[in-house]
Amino acid sequence: MKYLATLFSLSLCPFLSGCWYAAAFIDQDRTQERPNEQDLIGKWIPTKESLKDMRDRGHYPVAKHEVELRSDRTFTMMNMPDWWMNPWGESRKGLDSGSGVWKLTEEEGIRSIWACLRKEPECKGPLWSLRLKFNNEKSFRSVDLARQKAPYLMVFTFGDPDDAYATRFERMGTPN
Repeated sequence: MKYLATLFSLSLCPFLSGCWYAAAFIDQDRTQERPNEQDLIGKWIPTKESLKDMRDRGHYPVAKHEVELRSDRTFTMMNMPDWWMNPWGESRKGLDSGSGVWKLTEEEGIRSIWACLRKEPECKGPLWSLRLKFNNEKSFRSVDLARQKAPYLMVFTFGDPDDAYATRFERMGTPN
C-alpha cells in the first residue's frame, strides 16, 4: 500500500510542476466578486506599460489599440497584437481586429484553482473573467479581470505561462 501511495504521489509531480498558468496569475489581483457589468461597458485601451511592451518587445507598429464592450453584449476589437493568439506568445508584428459577443463568467477549472492556491489566504474565489466569442469562430477566448473593484483591468495572457506575458487594458474615462 505504501508503494502505491508513493507511486501515485510521484505520478502527480509532472502535473504539479508544470506551468498550469501559475506565473501569469501571481501578481494580477484577479477579480473575486462579480463586477457590475456597467463597470465593464465602454472602450478599453492598453495600459502605458502594455503599450511600451508592445513596442519594445513585440515591435508592433504604432496604432490605435482598442476593445469596446457594448451593453447589448457585443464587442469590437481593433489592432490587438497578434501574440495574444500565438501559443508561444511570439510577435509576428501583425494586428488582429474583429467583433463578436461577450459574457461575464466565473472562471472554471484548473486556472481558477491554481490561482487561488497561489494567493492563499487572500483568494476567496470564484475568479471572474470575460469570454469573447468572435463572429467567425466556434469557440470563445477567456480574458481575465483584475482588481477587486472598479476600475478593473482586462488581462490578455499569452505564451508560456512561466513567462507571465500579458497585455493589460484599462477602461477609458475611469480614474485609476
